[in-house]
Amino acid sequence: MKKIPNKSFAKYITLWMIIFSIISILAFGIFSFSSIKDSSELLFKQRVDEIIKSANSLFNSQIEHYKNQLSSLSKDEDFLSIISKDDIDVNEKNSITNKLYNILGTKSSSISMHIVKGNFNLSTVNTPKMYNLTKFSDWGVLRYAKNNSDLTIYPNYYVWDNENINSFSISEKIIVNDIFYGYIIMDFTSEYIQDLLNTIDTTHIGKVKFVITSLNDFIIFNNVDYKNIRTSNLLKEIVSSNNEYISLNTVNNDIGIKIYGFMNNNYIKTNIEIFYSTLLTTLFPTLLFAGFIAIIISNKMVNPILNLAKRVRGIKIEETSFFKTREDELGEIETAFIELLNKINEYHLIDIEKREQLKIAEVKMLQSQINPHFLYNTLDSIKWKAKLNGVDDIAKMATELGNVLKSSMNYNETIVSVREELKLIQSYIYIQKERYSDRFEFILNAQDEVLDCLIPKFLLQPLIENAIVHGMEEISSKGIIKLNAFIDEKYLYFEVIDNGKGFNRSLDEILNDNSSRSIALKNVNKRIKLYYGDDFGLSLDTFYKDGSKIVFKILKEI
Repeated sequence: MKKIPNKSFAKYITLWMIIFSIISILAFGIFSFSSIKDSSELLFKQRVDEIIKSANSLFNSQIEHYKNQLSSLSKDEDFLSIISKDDIDVNEKNSITNKLYNILGTKSSSISMHIVKGNFNLSTVNTPKMYNLTKFSDWGVLRYAKNNSDLTIYPNYYVWDNENINSFSISEKIIVNDIFYGYIIMDFTSEYIQDLLNTIDTTHIGKVKFVITSLNDFIIFNNVDYKNIRTSNLLKEIVSSNNEYISLNTVNNDIGIKIYGFMNNNYIKTNIEIFYSTLLTTLFPTLLFAGFIAIIISNKMVNPILNLAKRVRGIKIEETSFFKTREDELGEIETAFIELLNKINEYHLIDIEKREQLKIAEVKMLQSQINPHFLYNTLDSIKWKAKLNGVDDIAKMATELGNVLKSSMNYNETIVSVREELKLIQSYIYIQKERYSDRFEFILNAQDEVLDCLIPKFLLQPLIENAIVHGMEEISSKGIIKLNAFIDEKYLYFEVIDNGKGFNRSLDEILNDNSSRSIALKNVNKRIKLYYGDDFGLSLDTFYKDGSKIVFKILKEI
């Protein structure tokens, strides 16, 4: 027995397992150091983006809600009947005031409403002087109310008497019988915006601060640390200069605002520092542990392999005394090896037998090809003989039968266009008309879009054959067979209709019948399901009473 050389495989595998462990951990550490900042920033930006979108959706729904309230008030008949008067008494003022407070509900401390009509003003708070319609109709919020009728808001900074800061306004015109009387104006404070944004939970990623501006960058709301800044461009310049915040924004053109979300970088820095400290703490113990495990694994793996190699080298192919010594994976290798020895001769004999069977099958296949080709060539001889003798109808029948036979002989072509299938049907119809004379008429209605679609070969011809052979029996009148083919965005539809005797059984009974009368329908139904799935197949239109109507649909793309 040849001695197995000692190539220190155990040392080799131990060394490389340790090296691999060290490289893996170091690579992970280096990659983590380089990517943790970017991934953290990306994660936080995604979260901030989600929060901004939530704020935008919430803000949009609130403005739309209050705009609808203003629109409803501007169409309220009681309100219009009062506001169109020249003189409005105390009771009528109280009636309007009640309507305003009903709209505001519990928000009257942060939202105010104003009715502006000539020299007449009515408000839920003290009316700002700039809401005097006779003096300032083309200034500020009154000019905005005059020129706008959509959801867009107007940045309208002023201080209420209770020192609340007004942020923006929306408005609605008051028109009675096509006569303009004034405006309904609704003012929103910064406190209202803050309360609205407080409903969005941002604590899971750290506090997100917001800046809301008009489309021309005039600040409407700002709870970032930099106060008293009136334009967003200046704010963004200050924020970006000290790199304290990460920021994202979204634009809402429907109501005319931009929403900026700012989050302090300290949250990201804290996460990075935690990750770095955890990585450094676990790095060196992990390396030591990996080396220890590598030594144990190499010894456990190498020694049994060496022992198995010695036994295998000494075994003879005809020997059957090779036995299993282990119950682990190496024991399975021992079992597989002796099974391999026992089966080598068996596989050799099987291989010889398969070669003989393959030769026999090849001979049979070549023989099976002779008969159809012989028949096709014979038909071709009959056709030319008929032409030479002037019997054109026999020549035509031989030609059409040759077309059908040639199509059936092409085993490699299983998918054809609808156009090719219809050519086959036309050949078959010609042959059957020669047989049945004028007993039936064939009508084809096919959309042009259907013709180039691909379908399994012989999918339609058996249905036409079934309609002729079985549908035309026992009727004395002239038979009519129709084939309709049409298409929509997803499916192809086919209908085969005849005015024959119809079916006296359900389609399920017919498809489960083992007699030869049902073989065409069963064959087509089975092939449809094989190509397109069990959800597709033939169906019988039970509402059709003047014969039979078989329909099916298939996918446009097979």
